[in-house]
Amino acid sequence: MLDVANHYASEHNITFNAIKTVCMRFSVGKDSVLSDPNVTLNNNSLSWVDSYKYLGFIIGNNIIKFDEAEMCVRARELRIRANMLCSRFREADKNIKKYLFQTYVGSIYCMSVWTPKSESYLNKVKVAYNDCIRLLFKFKRGVSVSTFCINNGILSFKELQRKLCFSMFNRIGQSHNLLVNMIKTYMYRNRDSLMNYWYDNLYSVNTSFSMMGGFLLN
Repeated sequence: MLDVANHYASEHNITFNAIKTVCMRFSVGKDSVLSDPNVTLNNNSLSWVDSYKYLGFIIGNNIIKFDEAEMCVRARELRIRANMLCSRFREADKNIKKYLFQTYVGSIYCMSVWTPKSESYLNKVKVAYNDCIRLLFKFKRGVSVSTFCINNGILSFKELQRKLCFSMFNRIGQSHNLLVNMIKTYMYRNRDSLMNYWYDNLYSVNTSFSMMGGFLLN
């Protein structure tokens, strides 16, 4: 594949940045002790890394470890955004606050692809989300956040989680990209941690897994 990229680059006068291009190994068992081969791009050797930040999301060969770190980062970001909104729009109308909340807090980046091993990390994000609602709309901790969300047309954390999972699930299911189709076929056959995360959020316990698989593969 790199030979194809090099050939394409030479034909179209394109130069790939070998410094920003890295290699990562995803392996288990005996494969994890194998030495890394020398991979070149434009006659430059590429570095091998355990993780890489791409478009604000950490991609790593230990998915669970980096997902948990990502959750801690998102929890901090939610509180920073809520404090910013409170300082600038403290006396704003409730409808304006709802719009601002949905815009700045109501979409948690990459939440749909998290695969937490422990619920404690996900609960940190949930607590931060609920605290943002309390802080922005000025009601005390003893008041139910779920009741407030229902009465005011705001997505609760669990509803937001299902919405983002379904959106990602649906886009992958409808994709015609060859690589995406290969990945989703693997996910369906092996039912990996991400598939389990989507399944737990979108379907009840009694729902047949084959229903979801059929949806993905159609």
